[in-house]
Amino acid sequence: MRLKSRISLYGFVFISLVVTLVIYWYGYDKPTYGIDDANIYFVYMKHLAGGQGFVWNTGGERVEGFTSLLWTLVGALFYKISGERFVWLLLALGFILTYFSVCRVLIFLRRCNNTMDRLITDTDILIMALLLFPLGFLEWNIMGLMETGLWLFLIVNLTLELCDAFLLGRPPNLLYFSVLLAIMIPTRPESIAYGLLFILLLFIQQISTTGIKKALARACIPLATYIITLTALISWRMSYFGYPFPNTYYAKVSASTKDNVAGGLSYLYKFFYGYPQAAFTVAIGIAFAIVLLLKWRQQGKTLRLSPNDKAQALLLTVIFCTLALPVLTGGDHFIYSRFFQCMLPLTYASALNFGFWNRNIGPISIDNRLYRNLLTIAACFVIFFIAKSTWYDFTTVEKFTAVRVSPEFYHARNGRTIAERENQTFDSCRQYPSVGILAAGGFAYMYKGNTIDLMGLNSTLMAHATRIKHGFRNHASFDVNTFWKLMPDMVGTFYGGEVITDTATFILPENTDYFRNGQFIYQAYKQIFDYPRFIDTYLPALVRNRQNNFYIFAYYNRAFLATLNSNTFEVILLQRKLPPKPIE
Repeated sequence: MRLKSRISLYGFVFISLVVTLVIYWYGYDKPTYGIDDANIYFVYMKHLAGGQGFVWNTGGERVEGFTSLLWTLVGALFYKISGERFVWLLLALGFILTYFSVCRVLIFLRRCNNTMDRLITDTDILIMALLLFPLGFLEWNIMGLMETGLWLFLIVNLTLELCDAFLLGRPPNLLYFSVLLAIMIPTRPESIAYGLLFILLLFIQQISTTGIKKALARACIPLATYIITLTALISWRMSYFGYPFPNTYYAKVSASTKDNVAGGLSYLYKFFYGYPQAAFTVAIGIAFAIVLLLKWRQQGKTLRLSPNDKAQALLLTVIFCTLALPVLTGGDHFIYSRFFQCMLPLTYASALNFGFWNRNIGPISIDNRLYRNLLTIAACFVIFFIAKSTWYDFTTVEKFTAVRVSPEFYHARNGRTIAERENQTFDSCRQYPSVGILAAGGFAYMYKGNTIDLMGLNSTLMAHATRIKHGFRNHASFDVNTFWKLMPDMVGTFYGGEVITDTATFILPENTDYFRNGQFIYQAYKQIFDYPRFIDTYLPALVRNRQNNFYIFAYYNRAFLATLNSNTFEVILLQRKLPPKPIE
C-alpha cells in the first residue's frame, strides 16, 4: 500500500467522522453528559476515584451495577486525573477506538478487492455512508460515552486479525490476539462466549494452514490467557460482590429461555426494520454462506477455497454469531440496536467483498470510472433515504419526545436537572431524602442523597428478587415485596420526581385514564400505585422549599412528610380521584 494512499484513507475517515460528529453534536443539543445509562457508570467512576469502592450510594452496598468493569476502571482513572472533565477523555477515547476500527475494516476490504493502491475507493465511500448517514453508530460508539466503542474495537480487531492471516498468508500475532482476549473478558459478560468463539476460529484457521498439531500448540497461549483472565475475574467478583456476574445480568436477563428468545427475536426484528440497509447486507451474507456450503457439498474433500473465501467464511461466522447471541439473551430496549452496532462495519465489508463476488458469483466490476462514480453517488443517496432515522430527524419538531432521535441524552439531561432542583429543595433537611427511581443515571449522578434504583440494576436485593422477569425488557426486575424492604422516602414516576412551576394546571398522572391503560411507568412498577399499602403509606404531593419558586411532585412517605418543617416547606397533598384498578 502506497504511503499517500494510506494517508488519504486515514484522512478521509478522520474528516468524515469529525464532520458527522459536529452535525450530531448540535442535533442532540451538545450532550456533554452522555446517555442516561452512561451516567450510571459515572456514579461508580466518581465513587471509585474518591476511594469509596464500587458502590452506588456513598456508604452503601458493594454492587456491580455496570456492565463493563474495564470501562469503569478507565473512567475512574480519567476522573482521578481530570475531575468533572473526565467525560471529554471518555469521548476522545471512544473516538480513537472507533476511528481505528473503521480504518482497519476499510483496509481489510481493500485487500479483499485488490484496491490497496488507490487513494479513495468506492467501498471506502459506501461504508462510511452506511455507517454515518443512519443514526445510531456514532451515538453508541462515541457520543453515548458507553463501552460500546471499546467493544467494537475488540470485535473488529479480533475478527480481522484472523481474516488477515488468510489474506496475507502469515500466522496471526498470538501475543496481540491474546492481549485483546484478556482485555475483552472484563469489557462485557458476552466476552465469555466471544472468547471461546475466537479461540475456536483461531484453531480452525491454523488447522487449515499448518495442521492440527501446530494448531493445538498455537491455540494454547490464547486459551490459557482466556482461562486465567476469566478465572481471576470471577474469583474477584465472588470475593468482592458475592456473585460471579455483574448485577446488571441478574436484573436484565430472565431465567426463562422462552422469554429471552421471544424478546431477542423481537429485538432482531426491530434491528432489521430500523436498518433495512443492514437487513439487505445480512441477506447477501446468507447468500454468500449458501454459496460456500454448495461449493463444499460439490467438492467435498477436494474443496479448494481461496484466501478471500476463507476470510469471508470466518467473517460470516462472526456476523451470524453476533446476530444470534442477543436473541438468546433477550435483546435490549434501547433504540438503534446497540448490540448489533459492533458488527455493522463487518457486515457491510462482507457484502462489499467484490473479490468474493467475482470468484464465486460473477463479475461485478465497472471499468468506466465515470459510471462507477455516478453509481457510488446514487448508492449514497439511496442509503440516506432508506434509513429509518437520519440527520433529517434532527430538524423535526418534538424530536426527543417523539423518539425519532435517541431519547437517552434527553433522559440524562432531565435527570440531572431534576436532581439539582431536589438538592435545592431539601438542602435544609438534616439529610436528603432517599429517592426511589426508574431512570436512575443522570439523577443519581447529581443527587446528593441516596438513590434507590427500583429497576434493580444498582440494587442486589431487587435484581435477585425474582429469577423469571416479566414485563418490559430491561425494566422487569421491580418486585413489590422487595420494594417494602427498601422503603424510599420518595418515589418518583419516571425520574426521581417532577419539577412543577404551575400548580393550577398540574394534573396528578394517576387521575388520567392513560396512566393505567398505556403508561410505561404504571406497568414497570407492577401496578404498585393501586396496592392498598402503597396508597396508605405514600401520598402524592407537591413539596416546595419556601425559598424557591417551584415544587417537586412525587409520592412521599407519610413518615418523611411528617419531618418537614412547615416554616420551611409548603406541602400540597393531591387527591386520588380514580378508583384503584384490580391487582392482576
